Amino acid sequence: MTKLLTPPSFGAALSPLSTAGAVAQLVDHAGKDESRFGMGWSIDDTCGCVGTGEMALMWARSGSGKSTWYCNVVANTPEVPTVVVNMEMTARRQIEWLLPMTFDLETPAREVEEVLRSGEPGRYEEVMSALEQMPERYPNLHFVTPSHPTVADLEVLIEDIADQTGVKPLRMFIDHLGLMGDTADYQGYVKTAGALHALALSQDMAMIVLQQTGRSGGDAGRNDGHLPVTFSSGVFAGEQDADYVYGLWRPSRNPKFKKSRFDFPDPNDYYQMMDDYKKVEHLAMLQCIKNRPFGDLNEDGLELTYIPHSRRLVEAG
Repeated sequence: MTKLLTPPSFGAALSPLSTAGAVAQLVDHAGKDESRFGMGWSIDDTCGCVGTGEMALMWARSGSGKSTWYCNVVANTPEVPTVVVNMEMTARRQIEWLLPMTFDLETPAREVEEVLRSGEPGRYEEVMSALEQMPERYPNLHFVTPSHPTVADLEVLIEDIADQTGVKPLRMFIDHLGLMGDTADYQGYVKTAGALHALALSQDMAMIVLQQTGRSGGDAGRNDGHLPVTFSSGVFAGEQDADYVYGLWRPSRNPKFKKSRFDFPDPNDYYQMMDDYKKVEHLAMLQCIKNRPFGDLNEDGLELTYIPHSRRLVEAG
């Protein structure tokens, strides 16, 4: 009988699964009420949804709105038990962003904190009433703001939440991959991405990892945020372990829109530039450029409109 030998790098014996076992695994997975989680836009219908045991990468250049995007996904799907691992934003700041995405407030998103601080009559009561409803709206949403956590830290976190609340998270957002521990170099990125996918499999949860792909130089180069995200537009570690790769870009990030009126010999050219900017000022493009489970892509991008009053990303129609 031929023995299955374990390569030293795995560290543990491989566990082969028979055809009957694989069939049973598929039937069991399909029978679960919660196994795939959408974003709340039509891209769910065309490209499918990230499922438990799968990992998605969200690639976006600096300033393209990664954090706004994932907060919108949480607001669109409040029923999914979710933990957000954000190394840049506090829990209170994320709640401040989620609040106007969740409730139709007269108070603009950017003024929520000021209204709470000032106690302005009328608006203070409106904001506080909405805040008091947030735990009911998001009964199984948790936030953590660690400093360079390891994948082992996240595994303990998942188990702690399950033990303390009785509800195991089924989805995790990480913002972002470069702030995880052990990502000091390319190989660190690769190993961490692989370990995160393994964590999604072992914990049977959906893993959505944000990844900054470049910082704009303002020279209309490949790292400027007005260009669609492609596999050839930069060095992206971890893609081989991803079941999905999404992209986010904003046409308004074109460096030409940063020119001063004094850069235009003809004033009419400046006013034309401003007209062009207003047409794309609040436009965000959501792509799907890798789809291992289903194969359907949207490389051009789904058009979403950013509403400054609520920080909402709204699809036309």
